[in-house]
Amino acid sequence: MNDQQPTDDTQAKEIKARLLNQFRPLNELLNTKAEQLILLLDRRDGAASLVIELPKLISPDDVAQKPILHRAWELYGLFFLLQKRYYEALSIFQGLYEQQLAYQKNTKKHAHKGTALVWISDCHAGLNRPVLAMRYLMLTTCEDAIVTKGKIPAEGTGVYFRLVWHHGLSEVELNRYSTKMWELFQSHPEEGVFPEWILQELDQEWMTEYPLPEEQLQYVITKSYTDHLLGKLGTGVGEPLEQLAHYLLGAMPGCRAYRRKRSQSAFS
Repeated sequence: MNDQQPTDDTQAKEIKARLLNQFRPLNELLNTKAEQLILLLDRRDGAASLVIELPKLISPDDVAQKPILHRAWELYGLFFLLQKRYYEALSIFQGLYEQQLAYQKNTKKHAHKGTALVWISDCHAGLNRPVLAMRYLMLTTCEDAIVTKGKIPAEGTGVYFRLVWHHGLSEVELNRYSTKMWELFQSHPEEGVFPEWILQELDQEWMTEYPLPEEQLQYVITKSYTDHLLGKLGTGVGEPLEQLAHYLLGAMPGCRAYRRKRSQSAFS
């Protein structure tokens, strides 16, 4: 055993050096507690292991208050995304988003979640899911609009070129939506910490993509937001139930859901 240990240590150092050279941004994690997870990237089940180990190592408070640890979570996801291993990257970025939502629940404070959401969008785009990619870009825009107070610049943000160049949303429309998003957050700060709620309060003219076969059976919801809506049921008014139903139906790719929209009865 004593003779074997140095060999194991040497092999681990070689693997780490190879990974750091393969994806140089990982060097940012040296001398941080996130460094200890780098070797997981060399395992076949590395992404699955990271989804378990990252929340143990990096708490919701760490994600929200320590930029380098937020960056660590992002870099582990990007390692897989840049190799077009979209499913694995998606699981890691979703974990980051859930940690940020947990921070909001624990502290009642808004956490900027745009980084996780924009990478989730890119994962869906890579998986040929244009409707979901567009939806997550709009959720990202909600977050960026809060940071920029409704004035999203063309430079320095990830949503502008993705929405305008790749999805055909005009700059005028982007500005209109971002202004409205900021206004909604200001007037409803409790609900506005959820970009899903802000998106529900907008019109649906941004929904220009058609679902492809790859996403027609993808039913993606945010559990924390769903739990938030469920917690409002039983108050004696029907609006929370309407909000929940509207959200669940609207999460179906290609479905446009409307609230309080009168329809013509077959018997009228």
